[in-house]
Amino acid sequence: TIAEMTQWKTPDKIILSIGGDWLHIDSQDNATTSWTPQDTDWLYEVAKKRLIELRLEVILKLRTVAPVKVINVAGNHDEYSSISIYNMLRATYNNSNNVSFNTDKTFEEQPIANTQKRQAIKKGDNLIAFNHGDKYTSSTKHKQIPNDVRTRYWYMIDKDTKVYVMMWHLHKKIKQQEKVINQ
Repeated sequence: TIAEMTQWKTPDKIILSIGGDWLHIDSQDNATTSWTPQDTDWLYEVAKKRLIELRLEVILKLRTVAPVKVINVAGNHDEYSSISIYNMLRATYNNSNNVSFNTDKTFEEQPIANTQKRQAIKKGDNLIAFNHGDKYTSSTKHKQIPNDVRTRYWYMIDKDTKVYVMMWHLHKKIKQQEKVINQ
């Protein structure tokens, strides 16, 4: 909650990641981007409208605490819908001075890697990598994550960088700590 977020210290900015299969379907046929049928409770149009309303409400509340930086990490079930929702939110907040998007020139964190299913932001000596994670589906593939992050974002990582990876597709929490010895 916002009260918990500000209990100890008010953040100087909030990074809000959207996408990641929140809608779960990508068509009026209740199918994923790759046309896999899904069992859903709502019609596509109703679900998409409600998700947009929720995202608008979240941004509205968060921006009262600190500037909001929005990134889109497309999932594998609703890739095109998440992009259209992201673009709609971006158009809504086009002239806002405290909401920015990772495709805007106002997005301060540099460098930023900007691809649909992978995002990375470096702030100080912290790198936050966002990845939907559908590539890492088996129980052993998650061990590839540290090497993949180092390979993809090598230009953002130095010996003092702490790396955090946020993923959704794994459907379970994995805490993996790796020591890297620089020679």
